[in-house]
Amino acid sequence: MKILRVFAWLLLSLLLILVGVSSYLPFYLQNHKAELETAASKALGRPVVIDRVTLGWLLHPRPALSIALQGLRVSNPDWDKDDALGPYLLEADRVDLSLQLRALLWRQVRIDQLLIRDARLMLRKTPDGRNNWQLGGSKDKDTGKIRLRMPRIQVFDSEIAFAPAKGRVRRADITELQLDGLGAPPLVLQAELRINQTPLRLSANVGTSAGTSSGASSDASANTGANSNASDAQAPTGARWPFQVQAQSADTRIELNGSAPAPFEISGLEAKLQVQGPTAIPLGNIAGITGLPDAPFQLNTDLSWSGQTLKASAISGSLDAHALPAPLTLSDGEINISTHQAWSVRLAGKLGDQPAMLQLAPIDPPQGDAPVSGAQAGGPQTTATQSAATKPTSDLMIEATLADSRFNGKLRPASADARARLSGTLKLGAINLGQLTRAQAKQADASPPPKAPATKTQSATAPSWIDRPLPFAALTRFDADLDLAAEALTWKQITLRKLQAQAKLSGGRLQIDGARLALPGLTVTGQAVIDASAKSPALSLQIKTERIDLAEARSMLTQSPKLDGRIVNLSLDAAATGSTPATLIRALSGTLKAESMRLLPPAKRGQETAAIELTSPSVRVDAGQAVRFTTSLARAGQALDLTLTGGPLADLLPAGQSWPRIEIAAQTRIHQHALSIRGHLGPLAAIGAGRDLRVNLTLTEDTGLSGALTGTLARLDGLAGNQLQAQFKAKSLATLHPGLPAQPFAASARVQGQADQIELLDLKAKSAGSDLAGQVRIALRERPQIDATLNAETLDLIPFLAPDAHPDTNPADKPGGAKEDVVSPIQRNNTSERPLPLDALTRLDGSLKLSAAQVQFGHFSIDNGQLYASLDAGHLVLAGDAGQDRLSVNLDVQPGQTSWQFDLHHQGNLNLDDLIKSKHRQTTASDLPAAIDIRLHGTGASMPALLGTADGHLGLVLGAGRLDRKASGLPLGGVVVSLLDTVNPADFSTIDLRRDLLSLKCAVLQFDVADGIATSKRGLALQTDNLNVLGGGAIKLETGEIQLSFKTAKRTGVGLSLLGIADRFIDLTGTLKAPRASINRRDLLVESGAAWATGGLSLVADQILGRLSAFGNPCEKVLKRYSDAP
Repeated sequence: MKILRVFAWLLLSLLLILVGVSSYLPFYLQNHKAELETAASKALGRPVVIDRVTLGWLLHPRPALSIALQGLRVSNPDWDKDDALGPYLLEADRVDLSLQLRALLWRQVRIDQLLIRDARLMLRKTPDGRNNWQLGGSKDKDTGKIRLRMPRIQVFDSEIAFAPAKGRVRRADITELQLDGLGAPPLVLQAELRINQTPLRLSANVGTSAGTSSGASSDASANTGANSNASDAQAPTGARWPFQVQAQSADTRIELNGSAPAPFEISGLEAKLQVQGPTAIPLGNIAGITGLPDAPFQLNTDLSWSGQTLKASAISGSLDAHALPAPLTLSDGEINISTHQAWSVRLAGKLGDQPAMLQLAPIDPPQGDAPVSGAQAGGPQTTATQSAATKPTSDLMIEATLADSRFNGKLRPASADARARLSGTLKLGAINLGQLTRAQAKQADASPPPKAPATKTQSATAPSWIDRPLPFAALTRFDADLDLAAEALTWKQITLRKLQAQAKLSGGRLQIDGARLALPGLTVTGQAVIDASAKSPALSLQIKTERIDLAEARSMLTQSPKLDGRIVNLSLDAAATGSTPATLIRALSGTLKAESMRLLPPAKRGQETAAIELTSPSVRVDAGQAVRFTTSLARAGQALDLTLTGGPLADLLPAGQSWPRIEIAAQTRIHQHALSIRGHLGPLAAIGAGRDLRVNLTLTEDTGLSGALTGTLARLDGLAGNQLQAQFKAKSLATLHPGLPAQPFAASARVQGQADQIELLDLKAKSAGSDLAGQVRIALRERPQIDATLNAETLDLIPFLAPDAHPDTNPADKPGGAKEDVVSPIQRNNTSERPLPLDALTRLDGSLKLSAAQVQFGHFSIDNGQLYASLDAGHLVLAGDAGQDRLSVNLDVQPGQTSWQFDLHHQGNLNLDDLIKSKHRQTTASDLPAAIDIRLHGTGASMPALLGTADGHLGLVLGAGRLDRKASGLPLGGVVVSLLDTVNPADFSTIDLRRDLLSLKCAVLQFDVADGIATSKRGLALQTDNLNVLGGGAIKLETGEIQLSFKTAKRTGVGLSLLGIADRFIDLTGTLKAPRASINRRDLLVESGAAWATGGLSLVADQILGRLSAFGNPCEKVLKRYSDAP
């Protein structure tokens, strides 16, 4: 019992001692902080500062007391005066060390673990080759008697920065790092880092297989007998030390497996390197290298280091990058790098299906050994005796082949006072780029790349290619002098042949001279300059081609228009400044022009192609100004000067507003008259889309013709849905066609497109006294068809059938009662008539339905006119009637081989009072019945030819009444009026007659027509209040000439003396338009008449005059002869 009490007191005393020691130890450590700083400074060879030293408690790997260093700072060496990264090599907020007290008895500092938090390690390499992490502690006599071992080092939330002699500072964030086995193998490293914002997981094993755990290593090290003389770690069983290193960032992995002769001895190292992943970008971010491919890749190689040469052999791998025309495969390769600066590279593989090879080697490498660092020699690193700036460099030989293409050249590496320079000759054979990309396209179709997950760093408005900077800066990094040549480059259906060029790059200025290449249908030559040395890169380009054969050139297009022809002397001269495609386009100025262009659109079946000739076509672009196109265009003898003005070229960029409209200005001449067309189309996007194109055009002609066309074209590849409004007016219809009358007109219509046809709706037209309204449909076929339905309140035909007439002239106002100028076509002098435009009838089909409330023909007017017409393959059928069928006309025109055949039937039976217009409808107006009958058949291409071959019949029968002089406008009416003026002069009239009215009992004019000659075979008759008149003769219809002769006889019971008139011959000569009557006091004019009229005049002498008497009605006698005729 007593023993237990004594033991208890001993334990209590020991506890009190421990409590006292633990209470006193922190004060002891803090009081001796200076000695600790001095000892550490001597050991490291640079000042060490500790803010505070305290006790701590660590639980892992085993509970133990620790010494906590707070505010630890290790300074840079004295020679490092660069404070870019700060004055300290290491700064740590807290460092915890757990010591084994028992090991101190053996003069060993055994630290179970070293834990570092919130540390910043700043590493720097100076231009003279020195490193700030190179430690140089003092060599006191007691220094080597203490051995330092640390089984475990842990680092949390710290940072490492490295500043190379040249280049940017690289930084790495340590999230967690654990290193086990320092001083006792195996060495195991586990770390999670973030380098350049890229996460990296790293693990390594040295001196053991990858399967040995770090915990086992730590425990084995901890259990090592402290009382044994611990020495340096010995190599494991076997001659070499194995190691394994693995690194992974995202799905990209690096594996390095190999062995070394001894720990940390790299001479004699042998390893295998494997790198693979879906993208190489994480490795580029970690290494600070830009431009690595964002594509699947794989690399395998064997590495070895002999102490003098680093060798990579058996290189194989693959790369499937979009920047390459086809997947790249490496099958074999070797890289040798010597400390004597002698090195070589050889790679062999395939690009797609094409074999490829690359060889690199220095030309005349420097001889002798290069300075070797202290680390390589096994001793402390010494200052380099030759700086990098003065190390000799040698040119690099480059030899590369791809299929039958080859590059031979050399590369002079960059130095302190000169850029790298590449020179050589590139000769390409026949390369089909489509075959190179076929495998890549198949792979993309089979397994499309997965869509990247959305992250905060991804921008929804990432710049497109048009706004991305072009790699002009790359031109400032090296110089070049290259000769380029290619036999043939084929991409899809385009083949470039005989490509040649010389490229020189110096000081950021690239000049391409002697460029020449052949494309289907053309050969292009030119030069270009790219100056990247300026703040804003500048480009200039001059190219030209002497001739472009469009039939061959359009073979380069997948969907080419069926257009043949040629372009002569096409040239492009352009210049721009900017760093992106968008800025280059905005600043672009240049001219694209040609000497001439000849375009041959496809011809319709059975027709020849009408060529389109363009003279001096030119497209001009000025920075910030509207694009302008000018040319002189000609087709089918019609010339046109055309100017198109769009908007700035920058508006066509993806972010632009396109062109809202394209201004049009055109000048041409039609029938020697100047015509101007102005307006605009738009927007340009509608032309590209082929729909919703707005049109606003106006035209003016120096003859007074003007018009406007406005509306929207719903689609450009068809007519359906198009809506336009058309308005036209002119001072003369003759501006539309020389055969139309010279009177003003105005017309408007709503133009509507349908499938394969155009409709003119709400058509309204006015010309002089005529008006038309209705609709017209134009079917667009091989031979167009026009169908019209028109209505008119008033339709005046005299301007169209007798354009020389002047109906407003009152014949009563003419001296001596001159004959009226308003005449029918039969009465006109046709000797100067133009050919009828009948050929136009064969170019189209159609129909016409025309209704007119009133039809006017000079002084004649009739109500309720109807006209029906049809045209089919040149066959014209026309039928018209008026006055409730009291007047009708039928015309049939058919094409022949060399001329046209026509049949005309015109008849009427009405009262002249209903036909002749009068300002005053009085009882004294012309009120007598009239019957007209015309039947003609002829052949010809003009009115004189038609009348000159006519056969048929002409007839006019007038009843009793007062005949208005305006009746001279009727067929044969002029003959009657002239004869009445002669046989019934007003001076002998017992009745006070108006001068514009003539008294008539009857008149009969009947002619038989043969070969254009109208002959009165059965006589002509007229009766007045005083006289009976019989006669005959002939009319030459082709010229309108007349040869008529009459015999007068005083009627029985008439007491009035007709001196000089009764029982006399009256001759009518001249023309139907201007007949001349004279009294022949001698005899009948037969022998002196024209040959063509002899037959008609002989009938007067032989048959008619013998029946003339003072009794009876001569009109009835003539009519009876016609009715009795067989």
